[in-house]
Amino acid sequence: GWGWQKAFKLTPSDSTEIMDTYKKVFYEMLPNAIKEHDGTHAYWPSSPGGGYEWDKFQNPKSGDVHDWTIWFGRASFADMVAKKQRFVSEYGLQSFPEMKTIKSFSKTEDWAYDSYLFDYKQRSMMPWFGNDKKGNVTNGNDMIVEYMERYYKKPKNFEALVYLSQLNQAEGLKYMVQGHRSHKPYCWGSMYWQIDDCWPTVSWSTMDYFYRWKAAHYFVKKAYKPIIVNAVIDSLKQIDLQVISDEMKDFNGEITYTLLDFNGKEIQQKSMAVTLKPNESKSIIKMPVKSFLAKSPVDKVMLKVTLTSVGNVIDSDILYFDIIKNIALPKPQITTSIAASGKGVAITISSNVLAKNVCLSTEKFEGFFSDNYVDVIPGMPVVITFDGTKDIDALKADLKIMSVVDTY
Repeated sequence: GWGWQKAFKLTPSDSTEIMDTYKKVFYEMLPNAIKEHDGTHAYWPSSPGGGYEWDKFQNPKSGDVHDWTIWFGRASFADMVAKKQRFVSEYGLQSFPEMKTIKSFSKTEDWAYDSYLFDYKQRSMMPWFGNDKKGNVTNGNDMIVEYMERYYKKPKNFEALVYLSQLNQAEGLKYMVQGHRSHKPYCWGSMYWQIDDCWPTVSWSTMDYFYRWKAAHYFVKKAYKPIIVNAVIDSLKQIDLQVISDEMKDFNGEITYTLLDFNGKEIQQKSMAVTLKPNESKSIIKMPVKSFLAKSPVDKVMLKVTLTSVGNVIDSDILYFDIIKNIALPKPQITTSIAASGKGVAITISSNVLAKNVCLSTEKFEGFFSDNYVDVIPGMPVVITFDGTKDIDALKADLKIMSVVDTY
């Protein structure tokens, strides 16, 4: 189906031999071995695959699919999630690794998405799209920029491009993971491509070669939590507040949604009870955007949604009413305080106005941030732990902070 016969100049007899061997190994030997030696786990012969109908390698109504309409097909995040498929076992978006990783294999003269070095590092070639602005074959670096500029303003420099590439990947994967989960019980799985890298490069990974988490790894960790709240605007321009559970037991809780302006002022708030059956996805409430916002400007407000149970916060989400490049983000004054905590430190982040996707990074210290790329709302400080040092003064001097408004 993907044209390998032609690409590798296979004869009809070659193709027959390969297919017969494939069926023998994957449809007889391996499942029989698993049945004999295990007998408790299911076996799936191919991905994508239509189960044991070996000639149906991709079927959205049965089995699993690889869906690349958002990368190779240039579709939007919403277009992909609108499709309901049984199990989406491969999809993704690329991003650049963080600047610390980039500095390990490059010089400043290489710092352009279409430089010779980054074209060499890029392995997603797309000749069917023609050539890029330099006359070279369109590749994944061009596609990163294309997707990024759909949702964000043009970055002012390379460092800003790197940050936005990660943020765009993160938002896209979050949207798709939660979207697939919301389609239960029709869709029972969402597996993105890919987790890590075999060399320092530009790729679909959410964790780079040095195990440094990209923005997407923080986002998908939350998106895959057993119980989540998902706030979206549907195709009918309605706010749809969903609660999704993978737990095999009933869930009882409360959902609270609060409309805020970017100064943190509360415009309206409402709470309601939530009950879910085991392994259920449920739309809790749908509200037309127009009537809900009334006189509130779409580019200056946000909806914070919080799910609680027995007084504990289970999950939260923030919904913006337009793509971020159309949002009137204010210039924040971000402050941090650092205190000793366990094997490292606790960093408390505060802001006088909304600070969108605050990213913490260090040049000297190698360590793990418990969270990153967070939205900081006035009056709602965020605490992030870092295990790379206990030297508070040295970390203060080395800590770097970036948010969306710093990119343009």
